[in-house]
Amino acid sequence: MSETPVDKLRRRLRFVVERTEGVKGNGRLSFRDDGAASHRQVRDESRRGLLALGTAKSHAVAGLAACDEGDLDLAETLAWSALEAYARGLEQQVQRVRRADREVLATPAKPRGRPQGSKTGAKKADPAEKNK
Repeated sequence: MSETPVDKLRRRLRFVVERTEGVKGNGRLSFRDDGAASHRQVRDESRRGLLALGTAKSHAVAGLAACDEGDLDLAETLAWSALEAYARGLEQQVQRVRRADREVLATPAKPRGRPQGSKTGAKKADPAEKNK
């Protein structure tokens, strides 16, 4: 049975909801509270990507609700918005990786196996022949 466009849309939205399941923050999305501490909390969560991931989750949940109501245009818009926010949140988390770790992640893997020029095809010496 082939997947309908609505099923594909629901799958994309569920993907974002599942991936952002454990996102927790302080719940603030703006600097409404007066005070330096609340400003720092929001700024820190923004830098860590939590605000973007929280936005992705809320847009995906709203998109699933729009699918249930039959408003597929709104659900499609929310799906794109959720995926973009999810990607932005991941990018912000990767930017926080230490420079030394980023360099390790950017280098390709070394070739596997024996080094070139080693005796890969040589037969092992038979211990019985050594004693002769």
